[in-house]
Amino acid sequence: MTPSHRSRFLRDLKAAFPELRDSVNRWYGLLHLEMAEFRNLVQAAIDSEDAESVKKAFRLAERHFIQGSPNLRNAIAVSFLEDLNFEDGRARRRWAWEILPASLKDVVHSPNAQATALLDKVRSSVRKRKRR
Repeated sequence: MTPSHRSRFLRDLKAAFPELRDSVNRWYGLLHLEMAEFRNLVQAAIDSEDAESVKKAFRLAERHFIQGSPNLRNAIAVSFLEDLNFEDGRARRRWAWEILPASLKDVVHSPNAQATALLDKVRSSVRKRKRR
């Protein structure tokens, strides 16, 4: 199977959440900033207890994390998952952690999540150089 890349992820993201189209397009080519727009939308949905939107977002993130290229996996781990707030405070948020797919929880809990994502990126870069 061909890995999912930025363009496929953004196509699916804009189809699932058309309200993100303009804010994502503003960052054209800057995957981590595009991913941050997705994270901001999901965090707002968590804070407002919009379970359907959160479930839809988690399914999208999981599918592209599992099938993603190293760069896409890194962006999902670092710029989406790492900064989501699941802690109760002024807003009740723990419920969202409970519905986060196990494959994505593993990324959040991994003490080396960033290192693993970075290593994937380096490996991909080395493979590209070898093909030249």
